[in-house]
Amino acid sequence: MNKNALLAIGISIIIDIVMSMLVGLATYLMRESFWVGFLIAFVVIFVLGNLWNVYLIAKDNLRVKEIEAANNLAKAQQEIQITCAACKRTNAIPITLEKENHFNCVFCQQENVVMMSFSTAITTTPLTAKIDVPPTIL
Repeated sequence: MNKNALLAIGISIIIDIVMSMLVGLATYLMRESFWVGFLIAFVVIFVLGNLWNVYLIAKDNLRVKEIEAANNLAKAQQEIQITCAACKRTNAIPITLEKENHFNCVFCQQENVVMMSFSTAITTTPLTAKIDVPPTIL
């Protein structure tokens, strides 16, 4: 654990003890045992604190999942410049790889479908050796 986490835990325990001592003092002033009030308050505060932490962690995890879903959606959609099959004018449209992409041309309103194809190539390294060319006599 880092220093800030230990500090937060320490402060939380100190607050828990102080609150429990106040409840214990209140039970002592009502002619009951200090330790009974102290222990009951300590356990109740500790349990409620843990339940609150579980709620906050679940809320944070849900928010992280929402952000990740939004990021994945943004990454999945790419904008391309493509020409309309009817009027041959260029349109900027968003496409995704996991579905069939349709768009209406902004100029002629004709519906188009985007046809995608992929291919591969072998990467090569360029020749770095110098080739000596003998001088020519003109």
